Amino acid sequence: MDRAPLGSPESLAALCYPRPGPACARRLWLLALNGVEYICTDTKPYPGGARLLGKGHTASVALALTPRGAVVVKSLRLDATSLSLVEECRLLQRASSHGASPRPLACDHDFIVMEYVPGPTLEEVIQQHRASRPEALRAALEAARALDAAGVLHYEIHRPWRNIVYTDHTTTTALVVDLDSAGYGCGNLNRLAQALIRRLAGAPPAGLRALMRRYKESCDAGHALDIIRETMSVLGP
Repeated sequence: MDRAPLGSPESLAALCYPRPGPACARRLWLLALNGVEYICTDTKPYPGGARLLGKGHTASVALALTPRGAVVVKSLRLDATSLSLVEECRLLQRASSHGASPRPLACDHDFIVMEYVPGPTLEEVIQQHRASRPEALRAALEAARALDAAGVLHYEIHRPWRNIVYTDHTTTTALVVDLDSAGYGCGNLNRLAQALIRRLAGAPPAGLRALMRRYKESCDAGHALDIIRETMSVLGP
């Protein structure tokens, strides 16, 4: 795995996207205190020489190395209108306590260090037509149910293809990522089930839609299990 030391030009490009500035010094100092030693440079290239796992309007995401292994560092973009990642960290803490999202390891206004989830993504699983796809789809639904149990509502879960990532290639455990577009509430399971059925099987049947209406009103755990069972019967093997 190619890597650049913290403080190198390559690490500055990744952690202080889109261009380094005076605010980077504090960020790098705190990341060093939290064990970040290197930034991995064999990830996707972005403008300015940054090597990232991805970026959005608010933050960039880099793969980093600590003495205990790989972590993800989500850094507030220096040109972002948002002032802090603290609320996203709170949501991650809540979601991860229910096994729905990666666990945050360190948080600050400028960054979140969290567990690394290697993938694949839900999109990759669907495109590859894996023999294990039924188990993978069930794992995705279970992750959405766990997020509902945590009381965290992901506003982009109706487009789940890259927001659901598996902990390894067995695809038996899934986590929901990118909680920068999230708040408090319930409804992830309904939205994910609808998205999967529309893409893979057409439209939800009337019985399942009735279950979803009841679940929307109560967020009841028993109704959640019924929705998962009925969704899997619609999606088939």
